[in-house]
Amino acid sequence: MKLVFTAEEVAEALQLTLEEFERVRPSLEAKGFPLPLPGLENRWSIIDIVNWINGSIRLQPGLKPASWTTATSQLC
Repeated sequence: MKLVFTAEEVAEALQLTLEEFERVRPSLEAKGFPLPLPGLENRWSIIDIVNWINGSIRLQPGLKPASWTTATSQLC
């Protein structure tokens, strides 16, 4: 069973190109987007990404809740 996404797969899940994801990633992370998994270079938990997109996230320490809908409406 696959448990992690690559950057390309995260971008696809967000319906972005890889270049768009890389450009908006700092803004998304500031709004609570999951960080890459410790010890795994540019790999994200599939569960964390799907939960964040669906608005049900496990918060990173010190960050306020947000969802894909909320965060993207503020990026444009």
